[in-house]
Amino acid sequence: MNNIKKQKAGMMKFRLPKAIKSNIEGLLELYRFISIFLTLSIYIFHGIFERYAVPMMLILISCVVIYAFLFDYLYKISFDSGKRMSLLLIMDITGISLLILLTGGLESPFIWCFLNPLLVISYYLPPRKKYPSLAAGIVLLCIIGYFVEGIPEVRQYLLSKSNIILSFTLLLILINILLYYNNRLIIKQRELSLANQDLENYNARIKGMTHDILHMYEAVQSITGLSVQRDIALILLDFAGRISPESNAFYYLDGSEKAESMITLKPLSEAARSSLISVIRSFEKDKHGTAGSSYVISNLLEPGLRVIQTKVSDIKNYGVIGLIIPEDQYAKGKEEYEATLHLMSQLGSTFFEKAESEEIECELAVADEQNRIADDIHDSIMQRLFAASCFAYDTLKKWDNLSDDSRKEQLSLIMETVQDSLRDLRSTIYNLSSKKQNIVLFKENIASYLSQMERLSGINISLDAEGELDSLSLNARKAIYRIITECTGNAVRHSKCRNIWVTLHMGDEMTKLVIKDDGIGLGQQKDGQSSNNGLGLYNIRSLVRIYNGKLEILSEKDSGTTFNIVFRNIDIIKKPEDA
Repeated sequence: MNNIKKQKAGMMKFRLPKAIKSNIEGLLELYRFISIFLTLSIYIFHGIFERYAVPMMLILISCVVIYAFLFDYLYKISFDSGKRMSLLLIMDITGISLLILLTGGLESPFIWCFLNPLLVISYYLPPRKKYPSLAAGIVLLCIIGYFVEGIPEVRQYLLSKSNIILSFTLLLILINILLYYNNRLIIKQRELSLANQDLENYNARIKGMTHDILHMYEAVQSITGLSVQRDIALILLDFAGRISPESNAFYYLDGSEKAESMITLKPLSEAARSSLISVIRSFEKDKHGTAGSSYVISNLLEPGLRVIQTKVSDIKNYGVIGLIIPEDQYAKGKEEYEATLHLMSQLGSTFFEKAESEEIECELAVADEQNRIADDIHDSIMQRLFAASCFAYDTLKKWDNLSDDSRKEQLSLIMETVQDSLRDLRSTIYNLSSKKQNIVLFKENIASYLSQMERLSGINISLDAEGELDSLSLNARKAIYRIITECTGNAVRHSKCRNIWVTLHMGDEMTKLVIKDDGIGLGQQKDGQSSNNGLGLYNIRSLVRIYNGKLEILSEKDSGTTFNIVFRNIDIIKKPEDA
């Protein structure tokens, strides 16, 4: 809406749009030729009946026609030149005045041609010059008629010619009223057009923001369970940078004094980085005193650059997110930038809390499983071992009184009890270990999903998976699983394919994932999810980027689409702390 206010402030300098100007100028040109044609026709008929001299009539007609075309051309090339237009108007009024003077004054058929320059004055000149000029034109017309009529009494002359003078005056008043309201309508139309343009821009930005929020949510959902701040911070940073492509987004991890605690979307010089950290830490001191409240502040980083920042917190603080933005750009959209950044901080705190709650749920699930295993061991294996221990103790007490056969029998019973306990323990371990059963759980999960997708869609889907896939970290498995579901889901919904091939090979150093279909290709798909900026493809790119992978998309019309993805094993295998 700021554009409208600026337009209103400069409304006195308003100029008509070119299309409107050309239409009005066209009407003036049309009236000029119609008035010339009609007045010449009347003059010719009048000359025939009054027996005017033919040579004189031809000369006058030729002069009028040449005058009409000449001034029409001169007006066309002079509308943008003030001095030239003023000179042309004087010449036009002078020429028509002479024509009227020679052909009968106010009784002349050419009197209506006198409207031509007056219409140009009504359209072209500003009000402070227009109205005096029109009044002078009417006075001039009356003076010409007075000299032609030769009536000594001015009052008598004006009364006798009052009808034509009044008609002329009222016609000009009507034309000027129409032009005034036409200009008002054009101004209002332009205001509405600017307002509509602003609304469309805001609507587009709201849609883009909604789309970005959906992207962010999908990206965080795809890596749910993260316990490391940095990974979620990278997602928030990516989306914060979308607020203004010209700006540089940053995230400062809370409670860390390490150099890597500062993450920026674009590289910063050491001096700028130090200044930024100093500004953030001064905000951090105030922030710790107001935990649970989120607000946006701005500081001058250096001449021409401003820092706007806010904390990512609810009850707990997770860090500071912000933008480094040019001063003039910040001044133009201050409220929008701050509101969007505030929204980002709220979403970020929600994501961090969700990740922490899922981590706690995972820990509780592990603790519950540990208790279950402990109960199983206690109820079966420990009882057997305790029985064997008691039996051995009893045997030792009676050892001297037992025969050799009894001793062997007692020892055999003890050995059988211990062996049964070992078998139970081995069985428990065997049931808990997928490796012992030669089962790759991750591969089985992917195969189960693809098999179900194949049955539901009727599309042939094949899987080729090799390598120690269960050695992948939990988050990496979730990311790869999500990539496969996104790619195959998009292919089933949009590509009109008949076959999908999924290949996942884990080598010694690299893991390669290839997903290929024989559909119509990405460029031929019409809906938003299949475009290069679609939600599904964005999620895939985000997941690949999080694990420092490389993504290549090959697509041709009617030749299908291939996703080639490569990860370094060092980025996706289990770390010692995950074991």
